[in-house]
Parts: sequence; structure tokens; C-alpha cells
Amino acid sequence: MQPALQALEGRLDKLEGPTRTTLYDVPGAPPLPSEDTVAPPRLLSMWDNILLAYSDRGRVVPSDLPPAGLSTQR
Repeated sequence: MQPALQALEGRLDKLEGPTRTTLYDVPGAPPLPSEDTVAPPRLLSMWDNILLAYSDRGRVVPSDLPPAGLSTQR
């Protein structure tokens, strides 16, 4: 990701995130809503199980399977 951001240096808008991290946006994008703006509900229906599975991997993959990137061999 860093090489891509470096290649776009000066062509992206930089914003400060909630933890003082740098966030990038396309120039001319609509302004961000205020922090107290209520987000409308979204209908995910068919995909909600997969999209929300991050909080419970067992819903998608067996619970005894190690997380991606971790090896059980040493």
C-alpha cells in the first residue's frame, strides 16, 4: 500500500483520523458528515452472515482452524 500512496503523493487529500492517523481521500469528494450524524440502516440480507463473520470466525470456517498467516508448525 505504501508504494501506491507514495506514487499518488500530492494528488490525494489527507485527513486526520480519530487516532491521529493519516487518512486519504480523493480530491473533490463530498465533505465528510459531522461525527454526530446517524448512519441509516443498511439491508445486507444475503451477505450479512459473511460480512459480520469477523466477530465469530466459527460461522464461516471451523473454529479449530488457525487464523490466516499463523502456522501451527514451528
